[in-house]
Amino acid sequence: MRIVILAFAILLAFTAAGAAEDFQFGGKTLSISPPPGYCALDPSDPNDAVVIKRLEVQQEGMNLVPLQFGICNELADWRAGRIAVLSRYGQIMLPLSYPEAPRPLPMSRQEYLDTVAPQIPKVDAAQVAELESKLNSRTEDVQISGIQNLGILDQDGNALYVGMLGVITGGGQKLPMAAVAAATLLESIPVTVNLYAPTDEGAFDKLVAIQKAYVADLIRQNP
Repeated sequence: MRIVILAFAILLAFTAAGAAEDFQFGGKTLSISPPPGYCALDPSDPNDAVVIKRLEVQQEGMNLVPLQFGICNELADWRAGRIAVLSRYGQIMLPLSYPEAPRPLPMSRQEYLDTVAPQIPKVDAAQVAELESKLNSRTEDVQISGIQNLGILDQDGNALYVGMLGVITGGGQKLPMAAVAAATLLESIPVTVNLYAPTDEGAFDKLVAIQKAYVADLIRQNP
């Protein structure tokens, strides 16, 4: 049975790689596409559709998920059944944690980052356990555990880059995963960009580097 790897949560229309898709939120149009080398999950593909729907259900009331994607060559192998695990993937999420979200906020990107940064290291074990329980109650075949918040790994004028570790269990396998979430504003709307990869040597440095280039490109498209 194919193992579907889900995104574990971090703080808080699909197209091929390189082609932007427009989404309407809060009176703004966001033009978003996957990072270079990644391809968008396709809701017309039955396997992709399971992943898309499952994450949307998990994140209901917490985040909107307009885009999910995976490394193109790995995604092709996964769809064809040549590999069991989709291990390098990501999504774009819009937090629903403020009134009338998602909508533009009356602040600059730097003001937003300055507001968010002090809150990030304050995720404690009780909050993590509550989050795990909430997410796992919405799925049966894939379970999330061991979420560890590593805090802010890096930051620049575009985003805060937050590290996470977690273990996703499915089909009898336990898969340790590294994640980097980039918190930013696109067209004044809060957005979280999540990237996941196996916990290989240098995984976080690689994810941060990809995030920095990707977020910079998203901001150019959505200043």
